[in-house]
Amino acid sequence: MSENIKSFDQIIKESGGKGISIYSFQKTYPAYVIFTLLIFVSYFIYNTTKKNVRNEQENEFNKAIQSVETRISNLKNTHLDILTSMRGLYDILPQVVRDYFEIYGTVPTKTYESINSILYVMEVKNSEKGSFIYNTQNLGYYYYKIVPDGDRDIYYPVQLKVPYNPEAEDPLLGFDLKTIPEFANAFSDAKVSKQKTMSDFVRFERNNDKLTSFIFYPIYPVDNPFMQGFQGALAIELDVIKFVEEALSGMSKDSKVAFPSDSTIIFEIVEVRADGKKESFFKSSNYNLLATGYTPVLTQNLTIEFAGKNLEIKFFTVPNFGGTMQAYLPYVAGGISLVLSFLLSGFILSIITSRGRALDLAERMTRSQRRIVETTQDIIAAMDFNGVWKSMNPASLKVFGYESWDLIGKSIYDLLAQPEDKEKLQNTILACDDEQSTRIDLKMKKARGPIIWVNWTLTKSLSDGLVYVIGRDITLEKLAEEEAKLRAKQMQLASYYAHESDETKTLFMVNASHQLRNSLTGVLGYIQLLNEKMYESEEEKELYLKMAEMSSE
Repeated sequence: MSENIKSFDQIIKESGGKGISIYSFQKTYPAYVIFTLLIFVSYFIYNTTKKNVRNEQENEFNKAIQSVETRISNLKNTHLDILTSMRGLYDILPQVVRDYFEIYGTVPTKTYESINSILYVMEVKNSEKGSFIYNTQNLGYYYYKIVPDGDRDIYYPVQLKVPYNPEAEDPLLGFDLKTIPEFANAFSDAKVSKQKTMSDFVRFERNNDKLTSFIFYPIYPVDNPFMQGFQGALAIELDVIKFVEEALSGMSKDSKVAFPSDSTIIFEIVEVRADGKKESFFKSSNYNLLATGYTPVLTQNLTIEFAGKNLEIKFFTVPNFGGTMQAYLPYVAGGISLVLSFLLSGFILSIITSRGRALDLAERMTRSQRRIVETTQDIIAAMDFNGVWKSMNPASLKVFGYESWDLIGKSIYDLLAQPEDKEKLQNTILACDDEQSTRIDLKMKKARGPIIWVNWTLTKSLSDGLVYVIGRDITLEKLAEEEAKLRAKQMQLASYYAHESDETKTLFMVNASHQLRNSLTGVLGYIQLLNEKMYESEEEKELYLKMAEMSSE
């Protein structure tokens, strides 16, 4: 039986399923809106982090590229400055002799490993060949001749060369560069353009088949009356591979340093030839990493102009450029942001649903309480401190015989059956503490019928300015109480009379017993005298018998 009894809380909870779900979109849409915004924020964080990582990678990549470019350009400019410096001799001297040429050319060739030699190359017609050889031999090159042999309309022979070893035959002194098309074309272009000109790269037999290029600087003396028109060209015989290696080392051949940024990039240098064709001639030491199949994060092509010739450098990032953590940082940031978005959205949804549950429970409790207020047999009402009703439940009809709306606006004092109770009720209300309850029993009048007793529970609220009251008809309890009091008095009176009757009986028995005892004592005494014949005469005997008879009465 007790299993079927349900508490008020259980009834409220069980009735919750009958209302609108607290998870309905109508109630939880703010959480979904916030979640959507947080998803966009997560994407923004992911995208921003990705851009920042990309920018950081690009900055590091560009620094590494700029480092390579700067070193190559610096060495390139140094070599071109050497030609410019030696070119000045031909502007200030009537004739540059061999000694001056060797003095100015020795230091650069010893300083820079990539400079195989510094040369002076003439343009010699076939008709001038003999005199040219004679004049060159007079400069101290006693066995000078133009090689390879053969008659040609024009020759581009090397007349002066640093370094020069007089004890050994020099493979380049007297060599006709006109026989190598790449060198001849560059020489002709320099003559026409009057600018420094670099030849295409050639595996030069006379330089141990090393990749070689000549940089020509044509000589057109200015304000020199002894030298007019095109005289020839200064030239640097450049070991191309050594040039790149020397440039990347950052120093001369006597002092080399390593650059950490070079380990973060892979690069390849390509020669753009005069006919437009491109040929790769140098690759970084880690170039084989490209064959591992990974996709570089960044790539870039850079062109360096070198005396009219273009060198293209293709740059690539190495595997795990910037570190593994940096590569995954956008995903980590986005993932953390996404997780936080779910957690925050879940928290907000929890708050909304908790609030919804609270409101729903409050609404259901309000409905249930309203039903209780409307169906209870007790008065549930509110009045101001002057006793004027502000609200009243329908129980007023049963208790007082008035509809609730008939009482609202009227005073409770109008219902008092005894005028003296008014002051008693007022004092009770005044003495009641804030938010504290007190009780008072009063006789009340009904619309029709006898006077009734009502037990009032009064709760004063100073903040609301009201007295909340609950009134219960206790007439039957009061009648039962008075009847019980009457019975108690009756029982008390009966007990008194019974007690008094007992005392009378006791006194009677005591007296009767005493009287009987006295009579028996007298009779027994006379009988004993007669029995022992303590008499002296018959008259005395008769007297004893008469006295015994009198004692027994």
